[in-house]
Amino acid sequence: NKKDFMISEGISNKQLLKNNFNKYKKKIDNKKIMKLTNLKDIIFKKNYKIKYYPFVRKFLKKIKNKYKIAIVTSASKKRINMTLPNNFLTLFDFIITSDNCKKNKPFPDPYLDALKTSKLKSFEVIVIENSPLGIKSSINANIFTIGIKNTLEKKYLKRADLIIDNFNQLNKIIW
Repeated sequence: NKKDFMISEGISNKQLLKNNFNKYKKKIDNKKIMKLTNLKDIIFKKNYKIKYYPFVRKFLKKIKNKYKIAIVTSASKKRINMTLPNNFLTLFDFIITSDNCKKNKPFPDPYLDALKTSKLKSFEVIVIENSPLGIKSSINANIFTIGIKNTLEKKYLKRADLIIDNFNQLNKIIW
């Protein structure tokens, strides 16, 4: 179900498949993982329609000229380029994908890589996350983390330093 997916959002496809196969005591090898990942990408592209969180584009455009902004995702670069329009991607200074990291969320590696790429220190950065694994990843990278309740209830985001309802609320906090 969607909530189960959102709770595990941030984990790599490979790990997600392994976890689900283990849950049902089934075996899976790397060849089958690649085949299922490619099939998932095809189905995803065919059925996916981008739906931005309310106020996110307005928020990003407003902060773009003042701050460095990035996407830190466990999706592959291929998936990001396939699903997100270029005029949205150009709002970001850089994108960290699963292709960049040996360990994905919930490990801190994606955010540590973002810090290295941005040449910023953890105390100079704020992360906005919508998943428990993403929050764990950024907290473990010692970055102030805002949990946003666009996809999950507050109880799933409780490790965040601050929890907000939406980007409009974040807009009011920052400005």
